[in-house]
Amino acid sequence: MNKNIKYLILNIVILSLLVTPQLALAQVNDDIKEGFDILKSIAGFVDKDIREIAASLINQAIGLSGIILIFLILIAGFKWMLSGGSEEKVAEARRALVAAVIGAIIIFTSYSVANFVMASLLNAT
Repeated sequence: MNKNIKYLILNIVILSLLVTPQLALAQVNDDIKEGFDILKSIAGFVDKDIREIAASLINQAIGLSGIILIFLILIAGFKWMLSGGSEEKVAEARRALVAAVIGAIIIFTSYSVANFVMASLLNAT
């Protein structure tokens, strides 16, 4: 049997084992909505506005780019330290560091613009 089919069957079995007890609990409740609320809480769905979700995703993306930026700065610093006095390697490390600093300026600017726009959208009707 194909590996993908095996993984698909395994995922379906695991999902059914996780969801079935909650479905049984949902059938005990008089109100069907209460059962769906239980399933929503188990699945991790929350009642958030789409603007809040977008703001959260944008903030997480900017945070991830900040982490990548720190790694780029560290790599450029290591290249500079390990250049051994070679002018070509120092110039390459300097270019990488300048590019990382420009990236930092872009990230900080995008964070401030995104923060302003999202705050304005969240405060709007």
